[in-house]
Amino acid sequence: MEISTQMAEQPILAAGGIVVRGNTRPTIAVVQLRKGDWVLPKGKLNRGEDALAAAQREVHEETGQTVTVKEFLGTLCYEVNGRQKIVQFWRMHPNGGPARELMRDIRQVAWLPLEKAIRKLARPHEKAFLASAGPVAIKSHRETTAIRMLPPAAPPEPAAIAAAVSLAAIAADRTVTSQRNVVARALRWLRRNKV
Repeated sequence: MEISTQMAEQPILAAGGIVVRGNTRPTIAVVQLRKGDWVLPKGKLNRGEDALAAAQREVHEETGQTVTVKEFLGTLCYEVNGRQKIVQFWRMHPNGGPARELMRDIRQVAWLPLEKAIRKLARPHEKAFLASAGPVAIKSHRETTAIRMLPPAAPPEPAAIAAAVSLAAIAADRTVTSQRNVVARALRWLRRNKV
Protein backbone atom coordinates (compact mmCIF):
# COMPACT_ATOMS: atom_id res chain seq x y z
CA MET A 1 0.00 0.00 0.00
CA GLU A 2 2.90 2.35 0.73
CA ILE A 3 4.27 1.89 -2.81
CA SER A 4 0.93 2.81 -4.41
CA THR A 5 0.75 5.93 -2.19
CA GLN A 6 4.24 6.95 -3.31
CA MET A 7 3.27 6.36 -6.94
CA ALA A 8 0.18 8.55 -6.53
CA GLU A 9 2.34 11.32 -5.11
CA GLN A 10 4.90 11.23 -7.92
CA PRO A 11 3.92 13.31 -10.93
CA ILE A 12 3.78 11.83 -14.40
CA LEU A 13 6.50 13.52 -16.46
CA ALA A 14 5.87 13.99 -20.16
CA ALA A 15 7.04 16.12 -23.08
CA GLY A 16 5.87 17.11 -26.53
CA GLY A 17 5.91 19.64 -29.27
CA ILE A 18 3.98 22.29 -31.07
CA VAL A 19 5.09 21.37 -34.56
CA VAL A 20 4.76 24.22 -37.06
CA ARG A 21 5.30 24.03 -40.82
CA GLY A 22 4.76 26.48 -43.66
CA ASN A 23 5.42 30.20 -43.54
CA THR A 24 2.81 32.24 -45.38
CA ARG A 25 0.08 29.96 -43.99
CA PRO A 26 1.62 28.10 -41.04
CA THR A 27 -0.07 24.96 -39.80
CA ILE A 28 0.25 23.01 -36.55
CA ALA A 29 0.25 19.23 -36.15
CA VAL A 30 -2.48 17.64 -34.04
CA VAL A 31 -2.86 13.88 -33.72
CA GLN A 32 -5.91 11.68 -33.36
CA LEU A 33 -5.65 8.93 -30.77
CA ARG A 34 -7.13 5.47 -31.46
CA LYS A 35 -9.98 6.33 -29.04
CA GLY A 36 -10.83 9.31 -31.24
CA ASP A 37 -9.58 12.30 -29.20
CA TRP A 38 -7.47 14.92 -30.97
CA VAL A 39 -4.42 16.02 -28.94
CA LEU A 40 -1.05 17.70 -29.23
CA PRO A 41 1.79 15.22 -29.90
CA LYS A 42 3.34 14.30 -26.56
CA GLY A 43 4.13 11.37 -24.27
CA LYS A 44 5.73 10.12 -21.09
CA LEU A 45 9.46 10.21 -20.47
CA ASN A 46 11.23 6.87 -20.46
CA ARG A 47 13.30 6.01 -17.40
CA GLY A 48 16.51 8.09 -17.48
CA GLU A 49 15.37 10.13 -20.50
CA ASP A 50 15.46 13.93 -20.37
CA ALA A 51 12.41 15.95 -21.36
CA LEU A 52 13.93 17.41 -24.54
CA ALA A 53 14.91 13.98 -25.91
CA ALA A 54 11.48 12.61 -24.96
CA ALA A 55 9.71 15.48 -26.73
CA GLN A 56 11.61 14.85 -29.95
CA ARG A 57 11.07 11.09 -29.73
CA GLU A 58 7.35 11.37 -28.97
CA VAL A 59 6.71 13.84 -31.79
CA HIS A 60 8.59 11.55 -34.19
CA GLU A 61 6.58 8.52 -33.07
CA GLU A 62 3.20 10.28 -33.14
CA THR A 63 3.55 12.40 -36.29
CA GLY A 64 5.98 10.26 -38.29
CA GLN A 65 8.10 13.38 -38.81
CA THR A 66 11.73 13.87 -37.93
CA VAL A 67 11.85 17.31 -36.35
CA THR A 68 14.24 20.03 -35.33
CA VAL A 69 13.61 21.20 -31.78
CA LYS A 70 13.58 24.95 -31.28
CA GLU A 71 12.74 27.02 -28.19
CA PHE A 72 10.92 25.93 -25.05
CA LEU A 73 7.28 27.10 -25.08
CA GLY A 74 5.99 26.22 -21.65
CA THR A 75 4.68 23.63 -19.25
CA LEU A 76 1.17 22.22 -19.01
CA CYS A 77 0.08 20.68 -15.68
CA TYR A 78 -3.14 18.75 -15.08
CA GLU A 79 -4.47 15.77 -13.16
CA VAL A 80 -4.81 12.26 -14.56
CA ASN A 81 -6.41 9.56 -12.36
CA GLY A 82 -5.48 11.40 -9.17
CA ARG A 83 -1.86 12.11 -10.23
CA GLN A 84 -0.35 15.33 -11.49
CA LYS A 85 0.91 15.21 -15.08
CA ILE A 86 3.56 17.73 -16.07
CA VAL A 87 4.14 18.15 -19.81
CA GLN A 88 6.93 20.34 -21.19
CA PHE A 89 6.51 21.64 -24.75
CA TRP A 90 8.99 22.91 -27.34
CA ARG A 91 8.43 24.51 -30.72
CA MET A 92 9.52 22.19 -33.49
CA HIS A 93 9.53 22.11 -37.25
CA PRO A 94 9.53 19.03 -39.48
CA ASN A 95 12.66 18.25 -41.50
CA GLY A 96 10.83 16.67 -44.41
CA GLY A 97 8.24 14.09 -45.33
CA PRO A 98 7.14 11.28 -43.03
CA ALA A 99 10.16 9.32 -41.88
CA ARG A 100 8.18 6.47 -40.39
CA GLU A 101 4.71 5.05 -39.96
CA LEU A 102 2.62 6.42 -37.11
CA MET A 103 2.68 4.49 -33.85
CA ARG A 104 -0.29 2.16 -33.35
CA ASP A 105 -1.93 4.47 -30.77
CA ILE A 106 -2.35 7.19 -33.42
CA ARG A 107 -4.98 7.12 -36.16
CA GLN A 108 -3.88 10.17 -38.11
CA VAL A 109 -2.14 13.54 -38.13
CA ALA A 110 -3.84 16.76 -39.23
CA TRP A 111 -1.98 19.96 -40.15
CA LEU A 112 -4.27 22.85 -39.32
CA PRO A 113 -4.11 26.65 -39.00
CA LEU A 114 -3.88 27.71 -35.36
CA GLU A 115 -7.57 28.53 -34.80
CA LYS A 116 -8.73 25.26 -36.37
CA ALA A 117 -6.12 23.29 -34.40
CA ILE A 118 -7.38 24.83 -31.15
CA ARG A 119 -11.00 23.95 -32.02
CA LYS A 120 -10.00 20.40 -33.03
CA LEU A 121 -8.34 19.56 -29.69
CA ALA A 122 -10.54 17.48 -27.39
CA ARG A 123 -9.09 18.51 -24.03
CA PRO A 124 -9.82 21.98 -22.59
CA HIS A 125 -6.39 22.31 -20.95
CA GLU A 126 -4.66 21.63 -24.29
CA LYS A 127 -6.94 24.10 -26.06
CA ALA A 128 -6.00 26.78 -23.51
CA PHE A 129 -2.30 25.94 -23.76
CA LEU A 130 -2.29 26.07 -27.58
CA ALA A 131 -4.29 29.31 -27.54
CA SER A 132 -1.54 30.81 -25.36
CA ALA A 133 1.63 29.23 -26.80
CA GLY A 134 0.49 28.81 -30.42
CA PRO A 135 0.79 32.49 -31.48
CA VAL A 136 4.28 32.63 -29.95
CA ALA A 137 5.29 29.46 -31.81
CA ILE A 138 3.98 30.77 -35.13
CA LYS A 139 5.63 34.17 -34.71
CA SER A 140 8.97 32.57 -33.86
CA HIS A 141 8.59 30.09 -36.74
CA ARG A 142 7.97 32.91 -39.21
CA GLU A 143 10.95 34.89 -37.93
CA THR A 144 13.34 31.94 -38.18
CA THR A 145 12.11 30.69 -41.55
CA ALA A 146 11.76 34.08 -43.26
CA ILE A 147 15.19 33.85 -44.81
CA ARG A 148 14.18 30.63 -46.57
CA MET A 149 11.19 32.38 -48.08
CA LEU A 150 13.15 35.03 -50.00
CA PRO A 151 12.57 34.87 -53.75
CA PRO A 152 15.50 33.53 -55.75
CA ALA A 153 17.89 36.17 -57.06
CA ALA A 154 17.62 37.01 -60.75
CA PRO A 155 20.53 35.68 -62.80
CA PRO A 156 23.07 38.37 -63.72
CA GLU A 157 22.95 39.90 -67.18
CA PRO A 158 25.65 38.76 -69.64
CA ALA A 159 27.04 42.34 -69.82
CA ALA A 160 27.43 42.39 -66.02
CA ILE A 161 29.27 39.06 -66.12
CA ALA A 162 31.62 40.34 -68.84
CA ALA A 163 32.29 43.55 -66.87
CA ALA A 164 33.03 41.56 -63.70
CA VAL A 165 35.42 39.25 -65.58
CA SER A 166 37.15 42.26 -67.16
CA LEU A 167 37.52 44.02 -63.78
CA ALA A 168 38.88 40.82 -62.23
CA ALA A 169 41.47 40.51 -65.02
CA ILE A 170 42.54 44.15 -64.60
CA ALA A 171 42.84 43.70 -60.82
CA ALA A 172 44.87 40.51 -61.26
CA ASP A 173 47.16 42.24 -63.78
CA ARG A 174 47.68 45.20 -61.42
CA THR A 175 48.47 42.80 -58.56
CA VAL A 176 51.10 40.99 -60.64
CA THR A 177 52.59 44.30 -61.84
CA SER A 178 52.63 45.65 -58.29
CA GLN A 179 54.35 42.50 -57.02
CA ARG A 180 56.98 42.78 -59.81
CA ASN A 181 57.61 46.42 -58.89
CA VAL A 182 58.08 45.52 -55.22
CA VAL A 183 60.55 42.76 -56.13
CA ALA A 184 62.45 45.06 -58.54
CA ARG A 185 62.73 47.82 -55.92
CA ALA A 186 63.94 45.33 -53.32
CA LEU A 187 66.62 44.02 -55.69
CA ARG A 188 67.78 47.57 -56.50
CA TRP A 189 67.99 48.38 -52.78
CA LEU A 190 69.98 45.19 -52.11
CA ARG A 191 72.45 46.03 -54.95
CA ARG A 192 72.90 49.61 -53.77
CA ASN A 193 73.47 48.59 -50.20
CA LYS A 194 75.61 45.60 -51.21
CA VAL A 195 73.84 43.27 -48.84
